[in-house]
Amino acid sequence: MSEFALPVASTMICELLGVPHEDQDWLEEQSRRLLRGPLPDDGADARVQLEHYFDRLVDRKDAELGGGLLDAFVRRQVEGALDRGEVVGMAIVLLVAGHETTADMISLGTFALLQHSDLLEELLSDVGLFTTAVDELLRFLSVADGMLRVATESIDIAGQTIHPEEGVIFANSLINRDEGNYSDPDRLAWNRPTQNHLAFGHGIHQCLGQNLARAEMEIAFRSLFARLPGLRLAVPADRIPLKTGYTIQGVRSLPVTWSPPRP
Repeated sequence: MSEFALPVASTMICELLGVPHEDQDWLEEQSRRLLRGPLPDDGADARVQLEHYFDRLVDRKDAELGGGLLDAFVRRQVEGALDRGEVVGMAIVLLVAGHETTADMISLGTFALLQHSDLLEELLSDVGLFTTAVDELLRFLSVADGMLRVATESIDIAGQTIHPEEGVIFANSLINRDEGNYSDPDRLAWNRPTQNHLAFGHGIHQCLGQNLARAEMEIAFRSLFARLPGLRLAVPADRIPLKTGYTIQGVRSLPVTWSPPRP
């Protein structure tokens, strides 16, 4: 997590937004506090800290625009299409959503692959499978759980009626293992159609960064296992510390070791 997954995802989203590299570690910390605390006031304080940071950064970009996505937002602000609050708010959403979930998928995906050596061998012998494997891992792991929606009409399901304007919470991790939709859903497999999973939401409310996340995951997995042959867990799988009590699932750390190539 600390040496690979988080730096990969954080560097990518900071590059995309046009955020200075020297601020990356601080932004990671605020993003973590915003999502997971652990203190009761951490979330609110982190939000304020990020609002102040991006407000100052927008001032700097007002004076000298660059080529990042945040610079594009500032241009839209100058044109009157966005106001300052919208620019700052979108920057925070993209920063937090753009690295936390991707880092969790990279680490959890690596954890899963190291526990399925036969499937990993298939990937390494046919790198064309990586694209399919990424979507199957997204279905299988479903790191972003708890999709929130509001009913627009009455819906009868399982003997209950959901009325218009009522909120609904969907458990993505259960839906993505629905036996009515997937054969043997608790098994990881590269030969199943998985494009209809809900890891990125559904319909018009899908994650806007999903294709970036897919690309990051594929590049990360291919590079990791190519650069570090013989990669394996450094501790037993049941000793890997998992995040619990959050809607974003993942590991707290993933200690690994590997065998250097023979000379």
